Amino acid sequence: MTFANDIKVTAYYAGHVLGAAMFAIECNGETCVYTGDFNMTADRHLGSAWIAKLKPDIVITETTYATTIRDSKRSREREFLKQVHETLDGGGKVLIPVFALGRAQELCILLETYWNRTNLQYPIFFSGGLTEKANFYYKLFINWTNEKIKKTFIKKNMFDFSHVQKFETKSIKTDQPMVFFATPGMLHGGLSLQTFKEWAPDPKNAIIIPGYCMPGTVGNKVLSGEKSIMIDNKNVQVNMQVFNMSFSAHADSKGIMELLMHLEPKNVFLVHGEKQKMKVLADNVRQKLGVPCYYPPNHSVTVIETDPKIDVLISTDLIHKKNFEFQQNDSIDHQSNQIITLPDVVVKFEETDNGQKIEIIETQQLQTSQLQVKVNLLKDNVNLDTFREKLVQQVTMLQAGADIF
Repeated sequence: MTFANDIKVTAYYAGHVLGAAMFAIECNGETCVYTGDFNMTADRHLGSAWIAKLKPDIVITETTYATTIRDSKRSREREFLKQVHETLDGGGKVLIPVFALGRAQELCILLETYWNRTNLQYPIFFSGGLTEKANFYYKLFINWTNEKIKKTFIKKNMFDFSHVQKFETKSIKTDQPMVFFATPGMLHGGLSLQTFKEWAPDPKNAIIIPGYCMPGTVGNKVLSGEKSIMIDNKNVQVNMQVFNMSFSAHADSKGIMELLMHLEPKNVFLVHGEKQKMKVLADNVRQKLGVPCYYPPNHSVTVIETDPKIDVLISTDLIHKKNFEFQQNDSIDHQSNQIITLPDVVVKFEETDNGQKIEIIETQQLQTSQLQVKVNLLKDNVNLDTFREKLVQQVTMLQAGADIF
């Protein structure tokens, strides 16, 4: 999308949840990439993140798992299925706190496939509301999922679950072994917290937390090993089995570095993470990429210097005229006859359908590699608008036949 003729926004597949996107914003030749939440590892329902090698001026990236490197997805899936199966066979219930979009669908597909293969009859429930709506959109936008699901869509929509059914609140107090996907994922309220309070005292039951839990939430306290947690002014004894198996849709440390090394940015900003872990990742970025890396606090302002660039169009006739003049002039010492000189700048032309785009670089920077069709102003105290006006005046005079050399 292009706005006001000079701001271009491009969305790229992020692989986090259905419809998640990374954005590249270009203006006056400068580029900023904002990753949002992304995942560099394909899973059972989404593909991995993808973005072009943009070499942007700035990348702003999430760092939820700044220092974590997860084990292989297959081993996590095997362990997950093993613990679920053993708990159910032992007469227990399995609580899986998830967010409505993403992990619920991922793990439902995993259990649906396992149930079909092993012919298990234990019920699998998911909480209604947002999860139900999310499943509807997964069915609707099947083309945004991974290749395997898109290929099998003609025979069966993978999100038409045969073993997964909507949960009824009265089932919380039953003794029947079951699997329950409940929202929200951090146990900070809602049906997941209500169910946890009922099931936590029974050692036959299990809770599997598949994602990140912020400090201060009940989910984080459970993962920290607390055996007595104050909830609604009552102490809840945690006797149930506790498992943390990361099926998070966020990139781990290895995935973050993979994306940054692919993009080759000039500056990196780390956000959406914990300060100490971002510090470790920032040191790693500086060491491996050799570029500045920042992790500023919330509400702060960080100023960095970039190389502003602008695009310019010039007529084909003018280029041919000037090129002819330069070919007759032995004093012009340039390797290419496609280079002409304006005061204080060097202009390089590139053929286009509607004329000629030109790249303008500071004369002393001629020997360095430059992006085509861009203007680089590398000196301090250069006003971009003033330079643009001066350049337009010079090109206009050239087109009028004036000799400004």
